[in-house]
Amino acid sequence: MKKNLPFLFFAVIVMLFSSCNRQEIVVYDISPDRFLFEYSKAKESDADMLILDTRSDFEYSIGHFNGAINIPLKQLPVRIEEIADLKDATTFVYDLDVDKSFEAVKILAKNGFTKIFNCPGTEEYEYEYVLYNTIRIQQFVEMAKTGKYTIIDYRIKSAYERARIPGAVLVEYGSLDNFLKEVPFSYNGFLVYSTNEASAGECAQKMNASGISKIYVCKEGIMDYTEYLTEKD
Repeated sequence: MKKNLPFLFFAVIVMLFSSCNRQEIVVYDISPDRFLFEYSKAKESDADMLILDTRSDFEYSIGHFNGAINIPLKQLPVRIEEIADLKDATTFVYDLDVDKSFEAVKILAKNGFTKIFNCPGTEEYEYEYVLYNTIRIQQFVEMAKTGKYTIIDYRIKSAYERARIPGAVLVEYGSLDNFLKEVPFSYNGFLVYSTNEASAGECAQKMNASGISKIYVCKEGIMDYTEYLTEKD
């Protein structure tokens, strides 16, 4: 039965051994309340943060924590490079239960992640979920290049006119409701980016609420990756 757990945490030391030395990584097993507290603290500090959902693709697709990236546990060892640049970020990991996510924690620790929180699983606590997918900028750009998706630039007009991802459609702040009244059909789905993940997520949530599915949100703010932008299509 899912239930709220006390506001506490346990520190677990993961021992990593090599032929030359021994390294200790402290991992925190935390309650849902502690997770939400640490998540809010990291979000307010504007520091790098990673939320990793290691459940299956299907389990992720039917609902997941806001901003979580999905890398199934069995795929994590071969896909670790996709998140290697975030090894110094505050990292929250969850799965169906804490035992499964701890297997992911050990892989992360072995690959240099240093601030890891092992969070209660979705069978242990009922989080508030979102339905849109959060993906990294590299995957976002590769999907955009295929020409199979409707790309939404959720910013102000002046920012869009200065530089944008090729083929993107401008949906200005405040005009999303008008866009949703005449949203174009997209068989493969929508790619949404903005100045930051929170703004792109806001757009995606409103799209989900209006009945639109297959939405992919860029985790990174687009202006930090100007190499992917163009001044004209």
